[in-house]
Amino acid sequence: MNYILFDDNQRTKLLPLVFTRPVADIRIGILTIREKWEWYLKATTSSLTQDYLSKKYPLLKGNDNLLINGSVVPSAELLKLIWSLKPGEQLIKDDFIVAKRVGKEGVENDAGQEAITVQAEIDI
Repeated sequence: MNYILFDDNQRTKLLPLVFTRPVADIRIGILTIREKWEWYLKATTSSLTQDYLSKKYPLLKGNDNLLINGSVVPSAELLKLIWSLKPGEQLIKDDFIVAKRVGKEGVENDAGQEAITVQAEIDI
């Protein structure tokens, strides 16, 4: 499984903090959001962010990718829901995309894919 933390359209609300980094690299306490995710996942992550940041924060695609919103702080309960996603499914809370599972072609532009939404009662 390949893990990608993505910036959504709400990123602009965090300017100027995110001019030089993806949202997941904002520090909350002693760790960044990315470091918290990597601790829970026991794996490294890459970023799907603005083009001008992609040189410093490269995107690594796999055949099976879990895209996780980089503004969401992880929890054990949330991780169980994300790991239960099947290919083509996405986890949404109040019109906010929390995570989606896509193939290699769907990483940057999954508009052509039929997404099955998994609604769940989660605290984010």
